Amino acid sequence: MAAGVQTFDAQGVLQLDTSSFVGRFVAIVTIPGTETGSINVPGLAGGIGFAVPFPVNAQAAGQHFATAPQCGFTGNTLSWYRPINPSWPALQPMRLLVGVR
Repeated sequence: MAAGVQTFDAQGVLQLDTSSFVGRFVAIVTIPGTETGSINVPGLAGGIGFAVPFPVNAQAAGQHFATAPQCGFTGNTLSWYRPINPSWPALQPMRLLVGVR
């Protein structure tokens, strides 16, 4: 007999089951306008890390996402790389919503 947990919405559409990855946010960090860097984020070692970038300055949001960071995770360390292109505006600080799944 199969076992597990499933949740459905009011229309009967499956929303979540035991094969789903469910994320848990552990921090919001602000990274400077640098090309590369790393930061210690307690709680990252508890799962598979992910980061969602969003701009610090909403007026320049288009500029920020042109230079969104590529993130990597090792233990509690979040590392990032942001490519620099001379035709783009200067790199701006960015916030990352960091979590594990």
